[in-house]
Formats: sequence, C-alpha cells, structure tokens
Amino acid sequence: MSEDNRLIAIYLQDSFLTMQRFERKHDVSAGGRDLSGRTPLSRAAECGHEAIVSLLLSRNDVDPDYEDTNGRTPLSYAAVSGHLTIAKLLLQSGRVYAESEDEYGRTPLSRAAEGGHKELLEMLLESGAKLESKDRDHRTPLSWAAAENDHGAVVALLLELGAAIESKDREERTPLSWAAMKGRGAVVTLLLERGANIESEDKHSRTPLSWAARKEQEATFARGLES
Repeated sequence: MSEDNRLIAIYLQDSFLTMQRFERKHDVSAGGRDLSGRTPLSRAAECGHEAIVSLLLSRNDVDPDYEDTNGRTPLSYAAVSGHLTIAKLLLQSGRVYAESEDEYGRTPLSRAAEGGHKELLEMLLESGAKLESKDRDHRTPLSWAAAENDHGAVVALLLELGAAIESKDREERTPLSWAAMKGRGAVVTLLLERGANIESEDKHSRTPLSWAARKEQEATFARGLES
C-alpha cells in the first residue's frame, strides 16, 4: 500500500469509528457515504484537513461535488467553515460548481458571507459565483453577511462590488432590517452611511428603526444618520 493510500485508510477508519454512521460497514471507502449522505471528502473539507482533501481529490473514485441529503457539497462546508485553502483545492480541481445550491437554495457564497470569510468570498466570486444569488427565502449573500457579522468587512466588500443594498427577502426585510434585528451595530452604521433606507417596511410593517428600538440601538441609528 502506498503512503498516500495508507493515510487515506487511516483517516477513513478513524472517521468510521468516530461517527459510526456509514450505510454499511464495507462502505468505509474513499467514495463511501454515511447516513447523511456525506462522504469522507465532505467531512475532511468541513474539518479543515487539507492533506486528506488533497489526497482524496487525486482519486478517480471520489466525486468532489457530491451532494449530501441536504444538498450540500464539500465546497459548501469549506465555505461556511472558512477553510480557504481547501476551497481553493476544490475549485482548482475543475470538478466542482461554485454556484451549487443546497436544499435551502443557499450557495457556497451565501455560506461564506454568513461566516464572514472575506478572502474566501472573493475567491468564490472570481470563480463565477453570483453576487446576487437568492436562496429559497430570497435572501442574498449581503443579507446573510449583514445579519451574522458585526465587523462589516464582508458587508463593505459586497457593497463595493455592487450588491443591492435594498434587496428584500420573502418577508420584505432588507439587509439593514436584518442587521438591526440581530443587533449588528457596526453593520447598521455602515449600511446607513451607504444610504440604506431607514423607513423600509417589511410585510409586518416593521422598519429597521423599529427593530433597533427593540434591540435598544436607537443611538446607533442616530450616529449613522448624522454621519
């Protein structure tokens, strides 16, 4: 057995003993799947095991774009976890689709935006990911970035690239609404500085300001409007 195959065998056996979720015991193989439809490559991509990912990608019996039962690919897991090198390896293989959608309609770009992974997001965009992709709830990467990150770097990048600041989801909530609802003060300030509409109403007639009041962030809005 070659050294590469030995390392893969050790990883597979360790994964099997740890998870105990493979469909069949004899399915402990490089292309095997657990009960969630996840492959060893999917698990390795999520956990950041670069060497194992590289070895698995060199094999013909491994599908790097295989979707699990939730429709998620190894790239999707690498994106949300912020594993830049692994995402690069997957994309450079030429066998993965940067715009793959999971069962919720979310793309790797959406996941990277949610996680606040700026460099990974830039790489996905360079690889053909769509800036304005919408999931099943009509949320864009900007909507996810505004809701889940308070540092603003990803939000600023998306806006600089032309992301629609007033995009609305199924509930007609804008990125500013989400930032206010989640208490993301720095992002609220940034969006207001970029001209986001403070009076935009969702389906329930709630505005970003009303969400801010609920989160006791009126002062943040006042500063943003003054700037």
